[in-house]
Amino acid sequence: MPATATGAKSRPDPDTSVAERVLPIVGANVIARREKLGMSQRALAEKAGIDRVFLRHVEQGNRAATLVFLAKIADALDTSIEKLAHGV
Repeated sequence: MPATATGAKSRPDPDTSVAERVLPIVGANVIARREKLGMSQRALAEKAGIDRVFLRHVEQGNRAATLVFLAKIADALDTSIEKLAHGV
């Protein structure tokens, strides 16, 4: 554990470790499904009615998506949120 300014050991932020584990999995699942369907990021973003740049960040595992955002992606990819989160 990293030490604080007082020398006490601080606990890692649990949200950070969860995000570091979960976001890349969801992103990889989105990419895999999109590529299986032969869709570009632009086509998926247009079909789902979402911002392409934010979609890119989600696919890269750099940003967390809301459930509404994931629902739009899942619908456009003809899949479920559960399948996009498979392996989490």
